[in-house]
Amino acid sequence: MTAAGGEAAVPSGLPPGLWDSALPMWLQGPDLHVVDANEACARLLGQTRERLRGQDAVDWLLPEDRERVRQQRRPGGSCATLRCRLPDGDGRLRRFIQTSVDLGAPGRPSVLLVMLHDDTTGHGVHEPARPTDDELARWFDLSPVGMMEYDSRGLVLRSNAALETLVGRVPAALADAVPELQRLLGWVPTAAGGVLEPALAESEDPIERQAMLPGPQGWRRLHARLARLPGWPGHRRVMAVVQDR
Repeated sequence: MTAAGGEAAVPSGLPPGLWDSALPMWLQGPDLHVVDANEACARLLGQTRERLRGQDAVDWLLPEDRERVRQQRRPGGSCATLRCRLPDGDGRLRRFIQTSVDLGAPGRPSVLLVMLHDDTTGHGVHEPARPTDDELARWFDLSPVGMMEYDSRGLVLRSNAALETLVGRVPAALADAVPELQRLLGWVPTAAGGVLEPALAESEDPIERQAMLPGPQGWRRLHARLARLPGWPGHRRVMAVVQDR
């Protein structure tokens, strides 16, 4: 996966501009070491891309976060959507929400694209930051995987084109979704419309769900990682990352 001149080649299939965006991200091989990192990641850590290659990204985190992240790793190194903390190149503590996408072809070793969304407040690292609408919109537009944001009332606040490719038309409310999509997104229908399933409503820990869904190209098994977004007043908000796995 290395191009001429020592630069690691970016896998095909990424949306235009994703690798060169302001979102810190890296490629991780099946040995759990960094294959390459983008310039935003190198700037964040105050290192060159060359120095980052071959490192285990877990070592970038605060020592007290490393074991938790290692325990959440699945075979291949991917994790559910999670929160993590790391010192930047200037020694400032930063908080992030991390997602990973397996870019490897079926039957071949995994190649993970890991992305960091800044969750650091400007008023102190002990308070959760609320991502702005512009930040979330950019994240959704650039993501190569299906994404949805919805609230505890079941209202779909935003989704991206990659999700429509997987599930077809995205409803305005989860109460109007097919039962399979409701199960995938942790939504329990009720006479009043529905509620978040207890594992999602009562805990800040991410959860994972799978379901067979009808889509534009027939039935397919989809995998979702669901995590509550921190820092939102009022109705809880949930981020869903959906993949065809």
